[in-house]
Amino acid sequence: MEIQGTIWNATWGSQGKAVNWGEGPFHAYYQGFGVDGCLTMLNNPQECYGLNYEWNRKEFWALNQHQQKAYEHVRRKYLTYDYCTKTSSPTPECNINYYKSRTHYITFYLVKHCVIIN
Repeated sequence: MEIQGTIWNATWGSQGKAVNWGEGPFHAYYQGFGVDGCLTMLNNPQECYGLNYEWNRKEFWALNQHQQKAYEHVRRKYLTYDYCTKTSSPTPECNINYYKSRTHYITFYLVKHCVIIN
């Protein structure tokens, strides 16, 4: 498993500022970042949905009040553009109920993935 990122050359998403490719190479560093997962075979992904994995417990279905405030603070302070709120027909990753209710379920520390081996 790996984590990837992209740099978009999209002035519409950066308040008119173009990417200065001369400043590359671009590096990102993570500290205190961990991802838990479930390794399973393609024909049996159901085992990843069991309660033996902590991320499937009800307490992780939504942010608590403290987490919600922290999330909103970071969003207000650092988010400059959210393409999910700027389009009339949302892309699949934006078509989630939390954009309608403004309750955000996805954060760096709550997102968990089921890794399927083909």
